[in-house]
Amino acid sequence: MIYNALNGRSPSYMTEMIQRRQTKAKRLRVDEDVSRLEERHTKYKVTEKAFSVTAPKLWNKLPKYIRNSESVVTFKKSLKTYLFKLAYD
Repeated sequence: MIYNALNGRSPSYMTEMIQRRQTKAKRLRVDEDVSRLEERHTKYKVTEKAFSVTAPKLWNKLPKYIRNSESVVTFKKSLKTYLFKLAYD
């Protein structure tokens, strides 16, 4: 869902829930990675599981080569391989 939202293939309400990471006044190494998303923080336990909070955290944990996939097919294949390696290695 996140891949599709970032590439204009999902409804606007879903795209509005996620934002690309904005560069700060103080440049950090993490700012060089344009595929990262802005993570939202919440003070309530109930909202920790919301899509707008959880999705960017999970997206940012993916390796850069997966986040930068050029097509949906490539993204799905790379993600599947990555998840299988995590589960069985």
